[in-house]
Amino acid sequence: MILVSACLIVKNEERFLPGCLASLAGVADEIVIVDTGSTDRTLVIANEFGASVLHHPWNDDYAEARNVGLAHARGRFILYVDADEEVMAEDRRPLREVLESDRFDAVLMRIVSPLYGTDKTSIDVYPRAFRNYPDARFQYRIHEQIWPSLVKYAPRIYDSALRILHHGYAQTPDVLNKKRQRNLDAALAVLAEDPDNGFYLYQAGFACLTLARGDEALRWLDRALRHTEAGPPRVPVLNAIAQVHADAKRRDLAIPVLLESTSLSPQQFYGWALLGDLYLQSQRHAEAAHALERCLAVSKSTIASDVTPARPVLELKLGLALLVTHHPAEAETHFAMALATGLPSEHRPTAERYLTLAKRMRAAGPP
Repeated sequence: MILVSACLIVKNEERFLPGCLASLAGVADEIVIVDTGSTDRTLVIANEFGASVLHHPWNDDYAEARNVGLAHARGRFILYVDADEEVMAEDRRPLREVLESDRFDAVLMRIVSPLYGTDKTSIDVYPRAFRNYPDARFQYRIHEQIWPSLVKYAPRIYDSALRILHHGYAQTPDVLNKKRQRNLDAALAVLAEDPDNGFYLYQAGFACLTLARGDEALRWLDRALRHTEAGPPRVPVLNAIAQVHADAKRRDLAIPVLLESTSLSPQQFYGWALLGDLYLQSQRHAEAAHALERCLAVSKSTIASDVTPARPVLELKLGLALLVTHHPAEAETHFAMALATGLPSEHRPTAERYLTLAKRMRAAGPP
């Protein structure tokens, strides 16, 4: 019996593919690779790992290529990954056990993406493992989605903390900007035919945001908001709008947008983290403390566009907000936690200095 089919699309992925395929050992019973024209050692590596390789021409359509793999997958469940991703070692057995239990039809997983040259990590949540329904197929040329074809089955969903490590954002700015421009071009091609498509309006805006083209991003995102249904689906659009304003130092415009976002989706990292930063910059320390506490309380994100500083940095920021608002004992706890959980070296002197100050303030008693 084939329980799990791991499905990938690849082209010239010799750098990352060995790590990806090795991470599937013990999770997948078969590996189905759709190659769209590799000229390096990708196919050799795929054969070394015993993968089934299909060849399909690249037509500027990620969903089309993924669906070729789905059509050939024989497992009861599909696990879809990219070549520059790895199932985290400690999560491989738990993922297999969840699928073996047959209690769920889709498993939400956290995609953890370190960001090049920063202490930030992108954390996205997607249904990366799902039951192999006969008509389960991806939609959208870029940022392809499986969820629309699963909804009609009312799938039992496991909102897990299981993780996939993604290396794709830990690349040089030049490489990332080429990818961002590619995504923008693809979104614009769709919008030329379907100008009111909220999904691609958002993708165009987000691509411009990542390319530091804020004014252009805002135009697309404002249109996206008008064509996105009410409720949580608006959250990524609102967060991107807030980020544009924050980048332009328009805190007075960003904060109300984030308050709307966090009211629609309280279980998110991004909105609370950015809101905490903006409140700190505005010297609104009590509100900053509340936002950062909410951010740290969230164990996993429920939205698809989610960038936040590493947890130790958030602990440091919360400690600073609590110290200013005369809560030295709580501040001391967060400074100590920041130092104990891998705070980057450039921030450690600050944390150590304020930890000492918090201890003195606590010993001195209330002001």
